[in-house]
Amino acid sequence: MGEKKCVCILTVNPSDVWIKFLDKFVNYDVYIVCDSNKVDFKALYQHVFSKVKIIQVVNSEADKFGFCNSSSTISPLQKVNAWDKALYYFSVVNTVYEHVWFIEDDVYFYNENTIVNIDTKYPDQDLLCNKITPKSDDMKSTWFWHWPLFSINLPEPHFRAMVCASRLSKKLLQCIADYANQNKSIFFLETLFPTVALHYNLKYDTPDEFKHVEYRHDWLAEDINTTHFFHPMKNLDSHVDNRMIDRFV
Repeated sequence: MGEKKCVCILTVNPSDVWIKFLDKFVNYDVYIVCDSNKVDFKALYQHVFSKVKIIQVVNSEADKFGFCNSSSTISPLQKVNAWDKALYYFSVVNTVYEHVWFIEDDVYFYNENTIVNIDTKYPDQDLLCNKITPKSDDMKSTWFWHWPLFSINLPEPHFRAMVCASRLSKKLLQCIADYANQNKSIFFLETLFPTVALHYNLKYDTPDEFKHVEYRHDWLAEDINTTHFFHPMKNLDSHVDNRMIDRFV
């Protein structure tokens, strides 16, 4: 039996664009983890789309297990968000997957094969993400001012990476869960994933397919291809437009 595969989209509220896209996947189980609990989204969508599993976690449940503060240094009023809930869900509640893809909803990729091809090239790594930068390289960058905001209860060296599109192994998720349990909190996710992975000597790679995952960029239609991730692309209508089949024929 082959490895069970999973893609998780992180969002505030689910969108029809993402649900229709994910419902076509055949090689992965597909999930959407929501930040908001104001509406029962599972009940709203369950009679329309059969493949997509919508996950809503009560904030206090994730917090109780130490899954909090993954973004609170950036958004101080939000102790628990979709990232905390997703990491909690896949490291405590549902641990059947050897690897989980975590992708924020403003990340664009062409189709399921984009991910299949990366998985084929990198079957064993515990972390796949954009380039990893050590803290020591940030002494003359704007990140110099961010590092003191993070409470990291691991010895240096510490690292950072853009992880809004990333793949984590069960082993890395368990290390994060152990940290959450011991510290009753995690820390900023852009430092969490690479720092924990390298601290425990886990296997990682930074494939070319992640190089367009940037903090800010205005992507043009001519920039887009079928092989890479692109971030940010907040207008979901542009996701649909860029997936038009004749663009790449």
